[in-house]
Amino acid sequence: MEDYVANIDPLANPSALKRALASVLHGPDFTGYHTLPLNFELSLHPARRAEYGGRRPRRRIRVGTPLTFDWGRHEPRPEVIRKILKFPYVDPVHEEEQFELARELRKHLVHIEAVQFGWGCRDDVFSAEYERDCEGNGRLGFDGDNRHFRLKIHEEDRNIILVSLGYYSESHRPVISLSLNYAPTYEEEELTGVIFDDTLDMFDFSKAKTSSGPSRRRLSTLDDDHEIYAEFTYLSVRLICQNEASARDFRWICERAHVPVHVGALPMVRRELFSQATVDIYDSWLSTLPWEVAFQVDALARANILDLQEIMRLRTPLLYFECYHAKVTPSRLLLEGPFPERCNRVVRKYAGHTSNFLRVSFMDENRLQYRFDRDVDGYDFIRKRFGTLLFEGLWIAGRHFKFLAYSQSALKNHSVWFVRDFTAHENGTEVHVTVDSIIAGLGIFRNVPQDLELMRCPARYGARVAQAFTTTEAAVEVEVEEVFPVEDMMDPNGYRSFTDGIGLVSQELAADIWGALQEKSVRHRRYGRCMPRAFQIRFQGFKGMLSVDHNLSGRAVCLRLSMKKFEAPESMTIEVASAFNKPGRLYLSRPLTMLLEGLKVRGGFGIFKTLQDAVIKDTKEATRSFRQAATLWEAYGLGTAFKLSSIFLDLAKFGSEAIEDPFLLQCLKFGIYHILRDLKYHARIPVPKGYSLVGVADIHGYLKEGEIFACVAQSWSSTIHPGDVQVATAIGRPPPGTVFDEEPLTNTVVFSTRGTRPLASCLSGGDLDGDVFMLTTLEGLLPTEIYEPAEYASAQRKTVPHTSTRRDVADFILEYFYSDNIGMIVSSWLVQADQSDQGIFDEACLTLAELHSDAADYPKTGNPVSMRKVPRYALPTMKPDWSAPEIQDRLGLFYQSQRSIGRLYREVQLPVPRAQPPPANAFDVHLNTADTIAIFRVSFKPRDVLERVMYNRTSQFISMPDVLNHSDIAITEICSILQDYARTLRQICVSFNISHRRAARLSEEEVVAGTIVAQSSQPRVRKEAVSQMREQSSFLVSRIAARIVGPKEGDGGKNEALTRAWLAYRLSTLQPHAFGFRSFGLVAMHEVFDAIKWIVAMGEREKFCAAV
Repeated sequence: MEDYVANIDPLANPSALKRALASVLHGPDFTGYHTLPLNFELSLHPARRAEYGGRRPRRRIRVGTPLTFDWGRHEPRPEVIRKILKFPYVDPVHEEEQFELARELRKHLVHIEAVQFGWGCRDDVFSAEYERDCEGNGRLGFDGDNRHFRLKIHEEDRNIILVSLGYYSESHRPVISLSLNYAPTYEEEELTGVIFDDTLDMFDFSKAKTSSGPSRRRLSTLDDDHEIYAEFTYLSVRLICQNEASARDFRWICERAHVPVHVGALPMVRRELFSQATVDIYDSWLSTLPWEVAFQVDALARANILDLQEIMRLRTPLLYFECYHAKVTPSRLLLEGPFPERCNRVVRKYAGHTSNFLRVSFMDENRLQYRFDRDVDGYDFIRKRFGTLLFEGLWIAGRHFKFLAYSQSALKNHSVWFVRDFTAHENGTEVHVTVDSIIAGLGIFRNVPQDLELMRCPARYGARVAQAFTTTEAAVEVEVEEVFPVEDMMDPNGYRSFTDGIGLVSQELAADIWGALQEKSVRHRRYGRCMPRAFQIRFQGFKGMLSVDHNLSGRAVCLRLSMKKFEAPESMTIEVASAFNKPGRLYLSRPLTMLLEGLKVRGGFGIFKTLQDAVIKDTKEATRSFRQAATLWEAYGLGTAFKLSSIFLDLAKFGSEAIEDPFLLQCLKFGIYHILRDLKYHARIPVPKGYSLVGVADIHGYLKEGEIFACVAQSWSSTIHPGDVQVATAIGRPPPGTVFDEEPLTNTVVFSTRGTRPLASCLSGGDLDGDVFMLTTLEGLLPTEIYEPAEYASAQRKTVPHTSTRRDVADFILEYFYSDNIGMIVSSWLVQADQSDQGIFDEACLTLAELHSDAADYPKTGNPVSMRKVPRYALPTMKPDWSAPEIQDRLGLFYQSQRSIGRLYREVQLPVPRAQPPPANAFDVHLNTADTIAIFRVSFKPRDVLERVMYNRTSQFISMPDVLNHSDIAITEICSILQDYARTLRQICVSFNISHRRAARLSEEEVVAGTIVAQSSQPRVRKEAVSQMREQSSFLVSRIAARIVGPKEGDGGKNEALTRAWLAYRLSTLQPHAFGFRSFGLVAMHEVFDAIKWIVAMGEREKFCAAV
């Protein structure tokens, strides 16, 4: 309702008037209407002539003069009603204080005389390498909304983060010393009529707007003179203040903005560590080194680990791995690796020349993905900075690399492949390998019958080339006569295919494929004879799935036209991208939870809370016993590189139930934090009776329309349209003698090939080329309302009037870097659904669902979705509390969401685990071989429960006195293996740390748990770092485990393996606080248990054979 208030004193203070009204509305007369203080909006009209009220009021409120109330003459505005209903009442005094503080912070400027970029030296001095005189026009201000400082010098400005404050020792003028997490951002803006003085609001960009577009342009450096220093001196910055008053102003800002300040400064020197002369000498020396060595040396310099003068004292070659990485930021080039990289078709073809390939990633200074900013001409900057490298190539350590291609998954992470020319032998002939020759060798992309316009669409052309760069494993070669074309199964109108992207393979050939994979990989051998019934493959120019057809005899593979993307008749090797030999778990997510809530699932909010409470309960109980910890870690895929769930079960089985070891407890705490963080910020809730299964087609026509051979309710992984959730009928156990009784196609969901529309296409436009579908029989999650599936027109391709070139593909990549907004569309959909009374059925949400579909097709169509098409929020100044970032450093307002994801968000308490940083020398592994051998000659005395369990169990199978006399050579080798392990583990800890401060690294416990505890404003970047860290640690553990156990041939192979594994475990106990020893002990522990299991199994087998 709206009330009209008259007789207000023209001089009345609005805040005082609102507080007076609140004293009544929040008093005893109104407390029975609402549990929270009533919110209301007060709007004062300009003063006019006096007006008089009607009847006598029931109660008087005095604010200088008596007020009269009457019914309002107009209907209240809808936006005012929404604001009152959504937001709690806020004391106007608090509002005024916050507004005034923000205004004062933005207006309070610090006079800066000069800015210096330099290097913090190891002898505790600051070497000033570059200095810029501000000429009296430097102003430093603080933006409370974004929590950053901005220094403006004439037209240039940049964003930095404050860490410490000190005093300039030479001139005795105050100086602000800044130790940064990442490089500052540099921008310039055109001169306007705004006067540059102390009254200027540096953060009010509206005054500097121009009619031609964005007011600010991104730069790579401060000026031309700064360019040579920018790559190396970006972490240490000093701002020289004009006088003591400037320093006091700076302290005033920091105190009110709660920015920590520490007094003290390093003495300033000028050592010319990065001068032009020094750089010239460095580059000249670098070009003489072998590529592998030069890359590592340059990586040290660009990572700010050593200055150039220190580096030039190094001459030791570094270790070699497979793939080198370069990371390009707006102002820097970072070098990392080499790291083991899973192979693709191209790399396999040029085995022995892999050092010529380079993985290049493009990102912002903080190593987060470059984001759209409507106030900055970002595309022009990306084209100048990143485009130059894609068009002209990249020089590293005197080697020239050119843009080659990308894989679809890498493109989403803004990563591509570069290569340099090299010479290789093909068919006994020496050939010169270039970008053009590599692409030409992939196949024929012109005049493809299934896609005649392929070469007119750069994005589509790039996607087809990307097939050859997908991570795959070469399985088996087939003969021409073993490959058969087969027609797609279409709907009655011939418009949609029920078999889009899926072919067939015979049981014999499937067994050969699985055998080849198992022969090459321990990961596949783990599943024994459990042969997958579906493979995701790349073969010639075909892409998609193969499912087993038991009716095919011999070796046969049947390929459909919907699988063919280009011509490559010379390649006869089937490459496997994925083998589906186990079901995945089903997890809820925020979009899926919002969708199910909108479809009114039977269990309501209660089912979501029940599932989440079960997770929280499991995390609390996980630290109580190894058995409970094993169950939790297996469920969430934690500690997989170190086989921790298996180790925990073995320890529980052999007498160590309680977890008392500090190292393992810390690993558990990190793992629990990982689970709860996903729970709080992503609503990642496991669903019992739920699975994620790859989809295949019922080629036999056994299933009726709307039937599946699996579960009851399913959705594809990307779900934001109401029709993305559908209910199907599961046929249950197939009758004896039927096709699915003979071949159940284990760990897949079989879709019907009857009806008017493929069910898979109803689920966010899914198909059967490898899409994974989520299924559950949990009754509480079944929707009570079903919405028609989306029917979107095919996305239009962005074409060029000529045959696409490599430069056209590079142009698409640059546009993609700037226009990749699918994540923002999903986030906008969630907020819109939260704010709207119609929820997911709001018109804005349905529009966003269609935009999401277009954005998902963008990598293949080249047609970006403009953010201008995204509907504005109903409440643009407020967001739901669940959308608050992990790092809550913004002075913004969030309202309490009443949707399920908001209520679930508030249920999760997330204390950040704290770990004591290791001492500086903890990362240096020192083993005196002679002393170690002497220790091994003495009987082992267990010091704790774990060591006692290991000793007791191992001594049942090997003679401990014999171990005391083991050869010095074996002990020396184990010592070498430990040093190799610790060295590589340290490299992993440094490379995948996301804080990027100098000397920052992951802890050993984080790597073991398989998580990164550090917070990030872009969790997607941390997720990618965790994935890469897990992959690298898995490579490391597999390699080290193989070295520990050694060859296993012969009858005594496993006994010798057990002895060597025990030696490795015992070695890990010598220095329990040294870096790498504890996790090395876990590797050895698993090998001990594994060898014992094999010995026991062989003993049981011998007993069985003797009995027979």
